[in-house]
Amino acid sequence: LWLLPAELARPHGGSPLAAWLRWNGAQLGWPTLDGLQFFYRVGLWFFWPAWPFAGWAVYAWRRQRHVLHIVVPLAFIGMLTLLALLHPSPEQSQLLPLLPPLAVMAAFGLLTMKRGAINAIDWFSVMALTVCAGVIWLFWFAKLTGWPAQLAKNALKLVPGFKPELNLIAFFVAACATAGWIALVRWRISRQPAVLWRAVVLSSGGLILIWILLMTLFLPDMNYSKSYASVAEQIAQKLPPSASCLDSNVGPAQRASFAFYGKLPFAGPAAAQCEYLLLQDSAKVKDEQEIAPRHRGKEWIKLWEGRRPSDRDERFRLYRHAD
Repeated sequence: LWLLPAELARPHGGSPLAAWLRWNGAQLGWPTLDGLQFFYRVGLWFFWPAWPFAGWAVYAWRRQRHVLHIVVPLAFIGMLTLLALLHPSPEQSQLLPLLPPLAVMAAFGLLTMKRGAINAIDWFSVMALTVCAGVIWLFWFAKLTGWPAQLAKNALKLVPGFKPELNLIAFFVAACATAGWIALVRWRISRQPAVLWRAVVLSSGGLILIWILLMTLFLPDMNYSKSYASVAEQIAQKLPPSASCLDSNVGPAQRASFAFYGKLPFAGPAAAQCEYLLLQDSAKVKDEQEIAPRHRGKEWIKLWEGRRPSDRDERFRLYRHAD
Protein backbone atom coordinates (compact mmCIF):
# COMPACT_ATOMS: atom_id res chain seq x y z
CA LEU A 1 0.00 0.00 0.00
CA TRP A 2 2.86 2.40 0.71
CA LEU A 3 4.35 2.01 -2.77
CA LEU A 4 1.64 3.97 -4.61
CA PRO A 5 1.67 7.17 -2.47
CA ALA A 6 5.48 7.00 -2.26
CA GLU A 7 5.71 6.72 -6.04
CA LEU A 8 3.40 9.73 -6.43
CA ALA A 9 5.28 11.84 -3.86
CA ARG A 10 8.75 10.76 -5.10
CA PRO A 11 10.74 11.95 -2.06
CA HIS A 12 14.27 13.21 -2.81
CA GLY A 13 13.38 13.28 -6.50
CA GLY A 14 13.72 9.53 -7.01
CA SER A 15 11.53 6.46 -7.26
CA PRO A 16 11.23 4.55 -3.96
CA LEU A 17 9.93 1.52 -5.86
CA ALA A 18 13.15 1.18 -7.84
CA ALA A 19 15.27 1.56 -4.69
CA TRP A 20 13.09 -0.96 -2.86
CA LEU A 21 13.44 -3.49 -5.69
CA ARG A 22 17.22 -2.98 -5.80
CA TRP A 23 17.47 -3.51 -2.05
CA ASN A 24 15.46 -6.72 -2.21
CA GLY A 25 17.52 -7.97 -5.13
CA ALA A 26 20.71 -7.34 -3.16
CA GLN A 27 19.47 -9.69 -0.40
CA LEU A 28 19.66 -12.74 -2.66
CA GLY A 29 22.63 -14.56 -4.13
CA TRP A 30 24.00 -18.03 -4.63
CA PRO A 31 24.67 -20.20 -1.56
CA THR A 32 28.33 -20.21 -0.54
CA LEU A 33 30.44 -22.47 1.62
CA ASP A 34 30.99 -19.61 4.06
CA GLY A 35 27.23 -19.14 4.39
CA LEU A 36 26.68 -22.84 5.08
CA GLN A 37 29.48 -22.89 7.66
CA PHE A 38 28.07 -19.76 9.33
CA PHE A 39 24.56 -21.24 9.50
CA TYR A 40 25.86 -24.45 11.09
CA ARG A 41 28.44 -22.87 13.42
CA VAL A 42 26.28 -20.02 14.73
CA GLY A 43 22.88 -21.70 14.45
CA LEU A 44 23.95 -24.60 16.65
CA TRP A 45 23.95 -22.32 19.71
CA PHE A 46 21.74 -19.54 18.38
CA PHE A 47 18.72 -21.88 18.22
CA TRP A 48 19.54 -23.79 21.42
CA PRO A 49 17.51 -25.30 23.10
CA ALA A 50 14.68 -24.90 20.55
CA TRP A 51 16.13 -26.97 17.71
CA PRO A 52 16.43 -30.35 19.57
CA PHE A 53 12.79 -30.18 20.68
CA ALA A 54 11.63 -28.95 17.27
CA GLY A 55 13.46 -31.84 15.63
CA TRP A 56 11.85 -34.26 18.04
CA ALA A 57 8.42 -32.80 17.23
CA VAL A 58 8.95 -33.55 13.53
CA TYR A 59 9.94 -37.11 14.40
CA ALA A 60 7.12 -37.66 16.89
CA TRP A 61 4.43 -36.37 14.50
CA ARG A 62 5.95 -37.88 11.35
CA ARG A 63 2.99 -40.22 10.73
CA GLN A 64 0.49 -37.37 10.83
CA ARG A 65 1.61 -35.29 7.89
CA HIS A 66 -1.37 -32.93 7.75
CA VAL A 67 -1.35 -31.53 11.29
CA LEU A 68 -1.18 -27.75 10.99
CA HIS A 69 0.84 -27.17 14.16
CA ILE A 70 3.76 -29.00 12.54
CA VAL A 71 3.26 -28.34 8.82
CA VAL A 72 2.84 -24.55 9.06
CA PRO A 73 5.91 -23.86 11.27
CA LEU A 74 7.94 -26.34 9.21
CA ALA A 75 7.03 -24.48 6.01
CA PHE A 76 8.15 -21.18 7.54
CA ILE A 77 11.39 -22.77 8.74
CA GLY A 78 12.11 -24.10 5.25
CA MET A 79 11.48 -20.76 3.52
CA LEU A 80 13.38 -18.69 6.08
CA THR A 81 16.32 -21.10 6.06
CA LEU A 82 16.51 -20.83 2.28
CA LEU A 83 16.48 -17.02 2.48
CA ALA A 84 19.25 -17.08 5.10
CA LEU A 85 21.41 -19.38 2.98
CA LEU A 86 20.88 -17.24 -0.14
CA HIS A 87 21.93 -14.01 1.56
CA PRO A 88 25.28 -12.80 0.20
CA SER A 89 26.60 -11.70 3.62
CA PRO A 90 25.40 -13.97 6.46
CA GLU A 91 24.59 -12.24 9.74
CA GLN A 92 22.95 -13.28 13.00
CA SER A 93 20.02 -10.94 12.37
CA GLN A 94 18.96 -13.18 9.48
CA LEU A 95 18.51 -16.07 11.92
CA LEU A 96 16.07 -14.23 14.18
CA PRO A 97 12.96 -14.88 12.02
CA LEU A 98 13.59 -18.63 12.43
CA LEU A 99 13.10 -18.52 16.20
CA PRO A 100 9.25 -18.12 16.34
CA PRO A 101 8.43 -21.19 14.18
CA LEU A 102 11.12 -23.19 15.98
CA ALA A 103 9.62 -22.22 19.34
CA VAL A 104 6.13 -23.29 18.18
CA MET A 105 7.40 -26.69 17.08
CA ALA A 106 9.52 -27.07 20.22
CA ALA A 107 6.42 -26.51 22.38
CA PHE A 108 4.72 -29.50 20.77
CA GLY A 109 7.92 -31.50 20.99
CA LEU A 110 7.92 -31.07 24.77
CA LEU A 111 4.57 -32.85 24.98
CA THR A 112 5.93 -36.08 23.49
CA MET A 113 9.60 -36.17 24.54
CA LYS A 114 10.56 -39.06 26.78
CA ARG A 115 12.23 -38.65 30.16
CA GLY A 116 15.49 -40.22 29.02
CA ALA A 117 15.92 -37.71 26.19
CA ILE A 118 15.05 -34.82 28.50
CA ASN A 119 17.64 -35.97 31.04
CA ALA A 120 20.28 -36.30 28.31
CA ILE A 121 19.70 -32.70 27.16
CA ASP A 122 19.76 -31.51 30.76
CA TRP A 123 23.07 -33.20 31.55
CA PHE A 124 24.62 -31.89 28.35
CA SER A 125 23.44 -28.37 29.21
CA VAL A 126 24.78 -28.62 32.76
CA MET A 127 28.21 -29.87 31.69
CA ALA A 128 28.71 -27.69 28.60
CA LEU A 129 27.33 -24.42 30.00
CA THR A 130 29.00 -24.83 33.39
CA VAL A 131 32.35 -25.34 31.66
CA CYS A 132 31.70 -22.23 29.53
CA ALA A 133 30.86 -20.19 32.64
CA GLY A 134 34.00 -21.46 34.37
CA VAL A 135 36.15 -20.49 31.38
CA ILE A 136 34.66 -16.99 31.37
CA TRP A 137 35.42 -16.55 35.06
CA LEU A 138 38.97 -17.89 34.56
CA PHE A 139 39.73 -15.50 31.69
CA TRP A 140 38.28 -12.60 33.66
CA PHE A 141 40.53 -13.43 36.63
CA ALA A 142 43.53 -13.80 34.33
CA LYS A 143 43.06 -10.46 32.57
CA LEU A 144 42.81 -8.62 35.91
CA THR A 145 45.68 -10.32 37.77
CA GLY A 146 47.95 -11.39 34.91
CA TRP A 147 47.94 -15.00 36.13
CA PRO A 148 48.02 -17.44 34.47
CA ALA A 149 50.18 -15.42 32.09
CA GLN A 150 49.18 -17.26 28.90
CA LEU A 151 45.47 -16.89 29.62
CA ALA A 152 45.94 -13.20 30.38
CA LYS A 153 47.80 -12.75 27.09
CA ASN A 154 45.05 -14.53 25.16
CA ALA A 155 42.31 -12.54 26.91
CA LEU A 156 43.88 -9.21 25.93
CA LYS A 157 45.12 -10.21 22.49
CA LEU A 158 41.85 -9.22 20.79
CA VAL A 159 41.73 -5.82 22.51
CA PRO A 160 45.23 -4.30 22.12
CA GLY A 161 45.71 -1.24 24.27
CA PHE A 162 42.79 -2.01 26.59
CA LYS A 163 43.41 -1.65 30.33
CA PRO A 164 41.03 -3.83 32.40
CA GLU A 165 39.65 -2.52 35.68
CA LEU A 166 37.63 -4.12 38.45
CA ASN A 167 33.96 -3.10 38.46
CA LEU A 168 32.42 -4.14 41.77
CA ILE A 169 28.83 -3.80 40.57
CA ALA A 170 29.48 -5.99 37.52
CA PHE A 171 31.30 -8.51 39.69
CA PHE A 172 28.40 -8.64 42.16
CA VAL A 173 25.83 -9.18 39.40
CA ALA A 174 27.96 -11.92 37.82
CA ALA A 175 28.48 -13.63 41.17
CA CYS A 176 24.74 -13.57 41.93
CA ALA A 177 23.96 -15.02 38.49
CA THR A 178 26.48 -17.82 39.06
CA ALA A 179 25.00 -18.59 42.47
CA GLY A 180 21.53 -18.64 40.91
CA TRP A 181 22.73 -21.12 38.27
CA ILE A 182 24.12 -23.45 40.98
CA ALA A 183 20.82 -23.25 42.88
CA LEU A 184 18.84 -23.93 39.69
CA VAL A 185 20.91 -27.03 38.85
CA ARG A 186 20.56 -28.34 42.39
CA TRP A 187 16.78 -27.78 42.36
CA ARG A 188 16.32 -29.44 38.97
CA ILE A 189 18.43 -32.52 39.79
CA SER A 190 17.24 -33.09 43.35
CA ARG A 191 13.49 -32.52 42.98
CA GLN A 192 12.76 -33.70 39.40
CA PRO A 193 9.74 -31.35 39.01
CA ALA A 194 6.82 -32.75 37.04
CA VAL A 195 6.20 -29.62 34.98
CA LEU A 196 6.09 -29.20 31.23
CA TRP A 197 8.94 -26.69 31.07
CA ARG A 198 11.38 -28.86 33.03
CA ALA A 199 13.09 -29.87 29.76
CA VAL A 200 14.16 -26.31 28.92
CA VAL A 201 14.80 -24.75 32.30
CA LEU A 202 18.48 -25.77 32.51
CA SER A 203 19.28 -25.02 28.88
CA SER A 204 17.64 -21.60 29.04
CA GLY A 205 19.05 -20.83 32.47
CA GLY A 206 22.58 -21.73 31.36
CA LEU A 207 22.38 -19.51 28.29
CA ILE A 208 21.09 -16.64 30.43
CA LEU A 209 24.04 -17.16 32.78
CA ILE A 210 26.54 -17.01 29.89
CA TRP A 211 24.90 -13.84 28.57
CA ILE A 212 25.00 -12.17 32.01
CA LEU A 213 28.67 -13.09 32.53
CA LEU A 214 29.65 -11.68 29.15
CA MET A 215 27.56 -8.54 29.64
CA THR A 216 29.14 -7.85 33.04
CA LEU A 217 32.68 -9.22 33.16
CA PHE A 218 33.57 -8.59 29.51
CA LEU A 219 31.29 -5.72 28.50
CA PRO A 220 34.11 -3.10 28.72
CA ASP A 221 36.27 -5.30 26.50
CA MET A 222 33.52 -5.65 23.89
CA ASN A 223 32.74 -1.93 23.96
CA TYR A 224 36.41 -1.13 23.44
CA SER A 225 36.69 -3.69 20.64
CA LYS A 226 33.52 -2.76 18.73
CA SER A 227 33.25 0.97 19.32
CA TYR A 228 33.95 3.45 16.53
CA ALA A 229 34.40 6.34 18.97
CA SER A 230 38.18 6.62 18.55
CA VAL A 231 37.95 6.38 14.75
CA ALA A 232 35.20 9.03 14.60
CA GLU A 233 37.21 11.40 16.80
CA GLN A 234 40.31 11.01 14.61
CA ILE A 235 38.30 11.73 11.46
CA ALA A 236 36.64 14.77 13.08
CA GLN A 237 40.07 16.19 13.95
CA LYS A 238 41.13 16.01 10.29
CA LEU A 239 38.01 17.76 9.03
CA PRO A 240 38.00 21.57 9.21
CA PRO A 241 35.09 23.28 10.99
CA SER A 242 33.87 24.60 7.64
CA ALA A 243 33.33 21.08 6.21
CA SER A 244 29.64 20.68 5.42
CA CYS A 245 29.47 17.67 3.09
CA LEU A 246 31.14 14.27 3.48
CA ASP A 247 30.51 11.57 0.90
CA SER A 248 31.05 7.98 2.03
CA ASN A 249 30.45 4.31 1.31
CA VAL A 250 30.24 3.22 4.97
CA GLY A 251 27.28 1.17 6.12
CA PRO A 252 24.29 2.51 8.08
CA ALA A 253 25.60 1.28 11.46
CA GLN A 254 29.03 2.89 11.05
CA ARG A 255 27.46 6.05 9.63
CA ALA A 256 25.27 6.40 12.73
CA SER A 257 28.27 5.82 15.04
CA PHE A 258 30.43 8.37 13.23
CA ALA A 259 27.64 10.93 13.25
CA PHE A 260 27.09 10.42 16.98
CA TYR A 261 30.71 10.31 18.21
CA GLY A 262 32.34 12.65 15.68
CA LYS A 263 29.42 14.81 14.46
CA LEU A 264 30.52 14.08 10.88
CA PRO A 265 28.49 15.97 8.23
CA PHE A 266 27.49 13.10 5.95
CA ALA A 267 25.93 13.97 2.60
CA GLY A 268 22.18 13.68 2.21
CA PRO A 269 20.31 11.98 -0.65
CA ALA A 270 20.06 15.19 -2.70
CA ALA A 271 23.61 16.45 -2.06
CA ALA A 272 25.94 17.22 -4.95
CA GLN A 273 29.56 16.09 -5.13
CA CYS A 274 31.20 16.67 -1.77
CA GLU A 275 34.63 18.08 -1.11
CA TYR A 276 35.47 15.29 1.34
CA LEU A 277 35.26 11.52 0.94
CA LEU A 278 35.39 8.76 3.57
CA LEU A 279 36.03 5.25 2.28
CA GLN A 280 35.62 1.96 4.13
CA ASP A 281 37.30 -1.16 2.73
CA SER A 282 39.58 -4.03 3.64
CA ALA A 283 43.28 -3.65 4.35
CA LYS A 284 43.89 -6.84 2.38
CA VAL A 285 42.98 -5.31 -0.99
CA LYS A 286 44.96 -2.91 -3.12
CA ASP A 287 44.60 0.79 -2.40
CA GLU A 288 42.65 1.59 -5.56
CA GLN A 289 40.65 -1.62 -5.93
CA GLU A 290 37.55 -0.65 -3.95
CA ILE A 291 37.47 3.04 -4.80
CA ALA A 292 34.61 4.02 -7.10
CA PRO A 293 35.79 5.18 -10.55
CA ARG A 294 34.57 8.74 -10.00
CA HIS A 295 36.79 9.01 -6.90
CA ARG A 296 39.99 7.79 -8.53
CA GLY A 297 42.69 10.04 -9.78
CA LYS A 298 45.14 12.68 -8.65
CA GLU A 299 42.38 15.13 -7.75
CA TRP A 300 41.79 13.31 -4.45
CA ILE A 301 44.32 13.87 -1.64
CA LYS A 302 44.46 11.42 1.26
CA LEU A 303 44.25 13.20 4.61
CA TRP A 304 44.04 10.28 7.03
CA GLU A 305 44.01 6.49 7.24
CA GLY A 306 43.12 4.41 10.30
CA ARG A 307 41.12 1.60 11.86
CA ARG A 308 39.90 0.28 15.18
CA PRO A 309 42.74 -1.15 17.31
CA SER A 310 41.07 -4.56 17.51
CA ASP A 311 40.18 -4.90 13.80
CA ARG A 312 43.12 -5.62 11.50
CA ASP A 313 41.00 -6.08 8.38
CA GLU A 314 38.68 -3.07 8.31
CA ARG A 315 40.20 0.19 7.10
CA PHE A 316 38.99 3.79 6.76
CA ARG A 317 40.52 6.51 4.60
CA LEU A 318 39.65 10.19 4.42
CA TYR A 319 40.18 12.18 1.20
CA ARG A 320 39.84 15.80 0.18
CA HIS A 321 39.10 16.92 -3.35
CA ALA A 322 41.95 18.99 -4.77
CA ASP A 323 40.93 22.47 -5.92
